[in-house]
Amino acid sequence: MGTEKTTDRQLHLIRDKSELDGTCYFEFFPGVYPGECWNETSVYLCFSTLNMIEKVFETHVEEYDPYKFIEIQEPITSRLSGALIEHAEKLRNQALADSRALPESADFDSPEQARLREWLPNKKILAQTCEDLANWLLSNKSGPISILGI
Repeated sequence: MGTEKTTDRQLHLIRDKSELDGTCYFEFFPGVYPGECWNETSVYLCFSTLNMIEKVFETHVEEYDPYKFIEIQEPITSRLSGALIEHAEKLRNQALADSRALPESADFDSPEQARLREWLPNKKILAQTCEDLANWLLSNKSGPISILGI
């Protein structure tokens, strides 16, 4: 991710396409790809956000490629949803461990402690995003889901 700072807005699952800023998003469309992007019924993840959880997709979606349009169906949808929920729990556990490792005051934080303190809320937000996407996938699992890459 380099030196750019990820804002908490970028970490959320975007449900309203009017919130999109630019074109670096993954689109999750409920159904067969309709031949166009930026659909009203889609949800979106910022490229940098999906990049943080990409291993989950690589592990559970054999044909996953961030630069292609792919379609998933049951049972892959349910497996991916379960893996996203497990990943959310891992992120929450990491955030809890990080918070316990930090002193109460940030006055004398080491650089490592400062980095942990800065990312602590983002881990919690990313965990919620994983859960939100998992729930969206499950609510649309009766048919195919198109994942439209960059």
